[in-house]
Amino acid sequence: PADVTDAADAEVLLDQFAQAAGLALENVRNYNVEHRIALTLQRSLLPERLPSIPGLEVVARYEASADRAEVGGDFYEVFELDDDRVVIAVGDAVGHSLQAATLMSQLRNGIRAYALEGHDPGEVLHRLNTLMLRFHPETTATMCYAVYERRGGRCLVANAGHPPPALIGPAGATFLPFGGPLLGVDAPPANPSEFHLGDGDVLVFYTDGLIERRGEDITVGMRRVIDSLDQGHENLDWLCDRLLHDAGLGLAAIDDVAIMAVRPRPRGAETG
Repeated sequence: PADVTDAADAEVLLDQFAQAAGLALENVRNYNVEHRIALTLQRSLLPERLPSIPGLEVVARYEASADRAEVGGDFYEVFELDDDRVVIAVGDAVGHSLQAATLMSQLRNGIRAYALEGHDPGEVLHRLNTLMLRFHPETTATMCYAVYERRGGRCLVANAGHPPPALIGPAGATFLPFGGPLLGVDAPPANPSEFHLGDGDVLVFYTDGLIERRGEDITVGMRRVIDSLDQGHENLDWLCDRLLHDAGLGLAAIDDVAIMAVRPRPRGAETG
């Protein structure tokens, strides 16, 4: 009879709907679990307090993108290599959620290991690139890696596809030269650039979320950074906050933002 057939068809449809709804709920649960793991991992790699480094004032900021449902791969690192040299690095593992957070963790550990082995900035990036090609061949990352010598002010910077740091000197703010290819690309790295970081100079590292906006050329964002830095840099906390404010982060932000500003200071002076 038709009533029996209709009832059977309805039962089949309800069963299919229940399976689809159950699958959707399972996907949501899996996403939430992965997101919590990624967020926990990311937060563990972004210390609440920066280390106190004699001879160097360091201030950092981290701001999530407008899409706070995703976890990015932005990170920063700073530590004393010995009684003279300081390692400073900012990077961005391409992607979001658990994959980016995991890669971010491995890159950060690689920085520490290769730096402590005594490799120069160019070789550190070369070894990190080899690591990625071997274990993460389907993804890429950018990184700016620097070693600052506190006694003489010498600074070596190696850049792998990362936005160039800004240097604030007596003549105002300017960008350092662009670097070489991304990490994860089978190509020779660019040679490190060398310059003098003098008393009163400020070196500002950042990730691309500071300068990239939907529908806007990246040169506009870079000009905005220079204009913001030229307003003054007496207080590095204010400087970092002003960069975030002038960038207009909000719905237009397409990525997370990490900023780290460093300035030589007399040994024994307190961080400003």
